[in-house]
Amino acid sequence: MTAVHHNRAPVSSLGFFGPAPSSHLFVLSSLETLSIWDLANEGACLATHDKLRRETDMLEDEETSGGANTGGGGDGIDYLVGCQYDKSANRLYLLAGEHSGTLHLLAVEQAAVVALASLRGGAAGGHVSDVRCFHWGANSLLTGGEDARLCSWGAGAGDDAAALASSSRKAAGRADKPQRRATPY
Repeated sequence: MTAVHHNRAPVSSLGFFGPAPSSHLFVLSSLETLSIWDLANEGACLATHDKLRRETDMLEDEETSGGANTGGGGDGIDYLVGCQYDKSANRLYLLAGEHSGTLHLLAVEQAAVVALASLRGGAAGGHVSDVRCFHWGANSLLTGGEDARLCSWGAGAGDDAAALASSSRKAAGRADKPQRRATPY
């Protein structure tokens, strides 16, 4: 064992990020907290974001709001789905959700978590329940949820992950079609 660090909350997922060699670690907890660690500096905890749930005063990205503090939109955050590092932008993104199926794309900055976009679920398409997993491709985001839907959120013309908010979405399967459960035996 090389080192032991105390996160102060149960760890649900973690990952390395930053320019190669990755020198930072993100840690998500089952208490819906996010911690950022600097592995090059003896494992120092750089930030702990423990008030992300139902936070309505998140700042929007200055590029999309013109620098105004307009709030994060939606009802807030019920749970954290996961993080993804974008090498080309050298930026860590956080995907968070609401129980209604709405997803929030946030950028993890040094001092704060900044709301970038919301991917709306519900009657308009997308998810209608909690999202539990995702895969981030070059120009798209694939999400899976407790509603048994796979949703593809494609990026627009830009390379920035925030372009996902203005993209079209396609839900795999039909919500009005009754689902039959397979019997394993």
